[in-house]
Amino acid sequence: MSEPSAEDQRELDASALKAYAHPLRVRIMRYLADHGAATATELGRHLDESTGQTSYHLRQLARHGLVEDDPSRGTGRERWWKGTSFRFNASELSKDPALVPAARLVLDAVVQERTEKLSRWMSGRPPEEWSGGSAVHTTLTLQLTPVEAQRLNDEIAAVFDRFKELNAPRDTAAVETPEGAARVRVYYDTFPLLEEGPDPSS
Repeated sequence: MSEPSAEDQRELDASALKAYAHPLRVRIMRYLADHGAATATELGRHLDESTGQTSYHLRQLARHGLVEDDPSRGTGRERWWKGTSFRFNASELSKDPALVPAARLVLDAVVQERTEKLSRWMSGRPPEEWSGGSAVHTTLTLQLTPVEAQRLNDEIAAVFDRFKELNAPRDTAAVETPEGAARVRVYYDTFPLLEEGPDPSS
């Protein structure tokens, strides 16, 4: 079964955002994104936490639909968990002052994760087959109306959906992963550039 399309992805609501905005839960979600499905024991070992802790936080994430069982893995003796697909509208959620700290924690974690991953990539030695156009870093500044920006997002989301559908059987071990394949991270943001000014939350 393929991942939901961009249109069908769940929007992270206030309660899910609060559940997500916990340092260990952010680390759990990051590990699942980087490595795929894992058990509470595996997460505890890699995150230097007790299995009891990771198991508890996985259950809390599952309550809000942020992780789910991966029935394609394991023997039933221990649950395997995988991250789900969702969207996060930081600007909308931040309209509620009570949610600003949670939104900021999650966004700070996102920025930190991107910085770490890109720095590691740039300072490492990629395999020869990944040194050409298969890895790109592009920044583009446009003047768009909100309607045009939405159209841009929709068209790029359609491309994402095609490749998520291609990838889905590999993530569930339904088919053998092709030789030379690697876990690839794609970052994409669309937002208006705001004038610099005082921090509204200070």
